[in-house]
Amino acid sequence: MSGSIKNQQSILEKYAKENGFKNPRLFIDDGYSGVTFTRPAFMEMMDLAEQDKTERLLSKTTPDWVGTALLSDSFLRKILTVWVVRYIAIMDNIDTDKGISDPVPMQDLFNEWHAKNTSQKVRNVFRNK
Repeated sequence: MSGSIKNQQSILEKYAKENGFKNPRLFIDDGYSGVTFTRPAFMEMMDLAEQDKTERLLSKTTPDWVGTALLSDSFLRKILTVWVVRYIAIMDNIDTDKGISDPVPMQDLFNEWHAKNTSQKVRNVFRNK
């Protein structure tokens, strides 16, 4: 398991414990791009949410969950209007029980840009070695 996934797992488990969420189930798609919806664990998680078989979904950040700002906004709106599921993005301070504030789409755009920028810098480092 990659270091990034281990870090996310640790953050999620700690948050769940601190907030009394019993028996958290982690859906891990290590080695898959976050911008695709064909990730096996992601699809399983979304099926459970759609079937009302889970109370809440947690992620470290919204892009960790759905990858792009446009898609994250779409999913957040769906959760609020169609599914009876609470979504929490720990590091983004998003909790659908409290509603979605206007700055959330801008925050998602920044997160998406930051991820792309970091990825490009890492590729450049490896290319220049």
